[in-house]
Amino acid sequence: MTTIAAHTGIVVQARMGSTRLPGKVSMPILGKSPLEWIDHRLRALNLPLVLATSTGSQDDRLEELGNKLGWPVFRGSETDVLSRFAGAASALGLKHVVRITADCPLVCADIIQQGLQLYATLEQGRTYVSNSLERTYPRGMDMEIFSTELLLEAQAKAQHPAEREHVTPYMYTGNTPATYQAQVRHNHNFSQIRLTLDTAEDLLVITRSMQELLLHECLSYEDMWPRFKGHEALFALNQHVEQKKTGL
Repeated sequence: MTTIAAHTGIVVQARMGSTRLPGKVSMPILGKSPLEWIDHRLRALNLPLVLATSTGSQDDRLEELGNKLGWPVFRGSETDVLSRFAGAASALGLKHVVRITADCPLVCADIIQQGLQLYATLEQGRTYVSNSLERTYPRGMDMEIFSTELLLEAQAKAQHPAEREHVTPYMYTGNTPATYQAQVRHNHNFSQIRLTLDTAEDLLVITRSMQELLLHECLSYEDMWPRFKGHEALFALNQHVEQKKTGL
């Protein structure tokens, strides 16, 4: 684990140009932007947090936020996000990448820690771990961990537009999925809950979850999940929202 941690970075994917909720990754939620919440919640991992945003002028604001937080900022293609990740990993000399997205202000450090521990037990090389292919966690807790070796292979070989936009489909689909692959699962399935920020309804649920359930005070998922029980009406407010598909 120590060897892996020394060469690992958390790369946070962000852009201002959301089609359903423009500017969502800089919107204040209880006084902090999603990027600030991510910084607050993941600092305990003692891994570098890296902002991967686009070169478009609309994302200058995100570079400012990243600099304010002390994160390295890498800017690349707005639409070819796979190339953006490959560029960030190469520029920062990472051997292992944790991928999260900036619309997950309640992401939990202990889920990522569990993923890293599982990743460290696998043969290293074309290696991929996630908690989202077989869902037991709410949306908004998603994380993926993969080797830069596999990332650069995807960058060189992925052809489908969805593979370029969504970064990781090449790694777990097609003719050459990751050689060493594993999933993080939880014994309580709350995959029906949305705590990701993609629409106005999502913003309402996240804000009320912080205000009423104090989810932002739970830095670990193990402290968080018991608070979901008995609040089905709250989480029903955005269950109709359709998640954006990869197109594969």
